[in-house]
Amino acid sequence: AHIEHQIRVHALAKPEIRWVFRRDQKVVFDLPASHDIRARLSRLFGNDVARGITRIEPYQLLDYEVHGYVSSLEFSRKSRKNQYFFINGRPVEDSVLSKGVRDLFVDKLSETEHPMAWLWITMPPDLVDVNVHPAKREIRLLRPMEVRNLIFQAVQQAYAAPLKVEAPDITPSL
Repeated sequence: AHIEHQIRVHALAKPEIRWVFRRDQKVVFDLPASHDIRARLSRLFGNDVARGITRIEPYQLLDYEVHGYVSSLEFSRKSRKNQYFFINGRPVEDSVLSKGVRDLFVDKLSETEHPMAWLWITMPPDLVDVNVHPAKREIRLLRPMEVRNLIFQAVQQAYAAPLKVEAPDITPSL
């Protein structure tokens, strides 16, 4: 399960690369290379989830930029394990990032519920310390409130905008 999770995380980090995961001689997933992140999400999490997500348009604040997707509240989960964050292309874990998403829905969710999220953040490398943990997944942000505000404002803007329904492109790439 840990190996599958890591492959899923890296497949999200690099959608332009084809990923095939086999377990016990059976294909668990075969993800064609694509620049359509929503198609990758559809293949990994199902069409229902992909239809129930809101696109976070590229949003800039100071030296940071974020884009990605956040699920509708009906797809909220009991843990943050279905929240995926990528800083400068690297998959990372940090409670500040999750808090930036959850704070927008604090009056709509119980304390144990968390929306699904897939966010790609670009920031100056000197503002993030990746040497906190040997696996390099846990990080230390040098200006955590700026990053939290970036995420909060980007998600808030996306949910304030009129809903645009996008169909993912799930046609196989050759």
